[in-house]
Amino acid sequence: MKVTQRQVDELHDIISIEVENADYQDKVEEKLRDYRKKANIPGFRPGKVPMGLIRKQYEKPLLFDEVNNLLSREVTRYIDEQKLNIIAQPVPVANDNINWDSHETKVFEFEIGLEPTINLDLEKLKGITRAEIELDEKTIDEEVENFTRRYGSMQDKETADREDFLHGIYFEVTEKGEDLPEEERLEKSGSLPLRSLTDKAAKNWTGKKAGEQGIINLDKDIKKDFNVASVTGFNEEEIEECRHFSFEIEKISQLVPAELNQELFDKIFGEGKITSEEELRNHLKGQLEAEFANQSQQYLFNQVYKSLMALEVKMPETFLKNWLKSSSEKGMSDEEAAEQYADMYPAIKWQFIRDHILREHEVVIDEASILHAMKQRLAKQFQIPEGMGDMDQVLEGIAKQALEKEDERNRIVDDLMIGHLISIFDEKVKAKSKKMSWDDFLNLANDA
Repeated sequence: MKVTQRQVDELHDIISIEVENADYQDKVEEKLRDYRKKANIPGFRPGKVPMGLIRKQYEKPLLFDEVNNLLSREVTRYIDEQKLNIIAQPVPVANDNINWDSHETKVFEFEIGLEPTINLDLEKLKGITRAEIELDEKTIDEEVENFTRRYGSMQDKETADREDFLHGIYFEVTEKGEDLPEEERLEKSGSLPLRSLTDKAAKNWTGKKAGEQGIINLDKDIKKDFNVASVTGFNEEEIEECRHFSFEIEKISQLVPAELNQELFDKIFGEGKITSEEELRNHLKGQLEAEFANQSQQYLFNQVYKSLMALEVKMPETFLKNWLKSSSEKGMSDEEAAEQYADMYPAIKWQFIRDHILREHEVVIDEASILHAMKQRLAKQFQIPEGMGDMDQVLEGIAKQALEKEDERNRIVDDLMIGHLISIFDEKVKAKSKKMSWDDFLNLANDA
């Protein structure tokens, strides 16, 4: 058996494997003899079926199977020995001229795509800002207010004010506010929190009572930092094209903030864990500081990602299109492959850059780290401290079971990769530190 490699295009090679009859025939004969021992054919005793009959019935399938296994092993061995960093999987080159009935040398070819060489220096990236978010008393005050609202109670009232919640029915209307036929319109019960509306839109609802209605434009009336689907209770798909509604009020509620007292503290944090408003403020301050640090790191990551994605990276485009076509169960035209390649290009490019950085910094994500990360996620989800004897073993069992699902495993691996990348960027990128308030940071992040 002889293996050679030749270049087709930049980052696009062909691996050729010359297979001799001697490379596979002995194993085919061995399997034929084994089949003869086990074959149950009417008219013949077990083990006495003529080899000619066995060969006629089973030789070709066994030959195909043995050669395919041989090729798979040999391609993998060659790639490993040559230390080739390939993209996706090798693509067999179609060849209808192989004579399976002869003992002549057979040549099989596989296309491979090679990872591009990426030259980047994180320390030379420019224009990166490290946000130092300052925590002021105003932000803590707002967090305390959010805390009291989160654990407050709803009370009905007659007339709507700026912070109230309206409950009723949404009826889809035209852009001009005209009714649509009942069988054509989207209609759904839901709520309308007035604090989610712009000041201009909220004026149309304050002072209204149950039984009254008004028109709402989902694109103009809801503040930009509120999710339209979450506000209205619709699914994203439902309102993708439906943007104008008449809302009929059935009930008005106001949120009465919870009173900051020991009963509330014990209920939320456990008995005696927090005993005063000052302790609550310190607790919320710690949470905010941790959140600000995470947000600052994420903002740094996003900036570096944007800079790295602006780099020019050569791709084995022809190979990737061929790979897409070979991977499609339904078949794919050249045009469809080109379109899918264009959609996949950013993700593939980022994968190359990401893997290059992780490899350069000798980052290894092994089974132990994947299992540990899954246990941490579950412990947080179930609010279980790690290292709790028998409970830790239970967590490990649940984690192993969860990791059997490919989606869960990939999610954990992606999270670990991003965590390593954030640490690398934090250390290597020469970012310019800039102090700012939380509101200024939000504006900066939204504009990025």
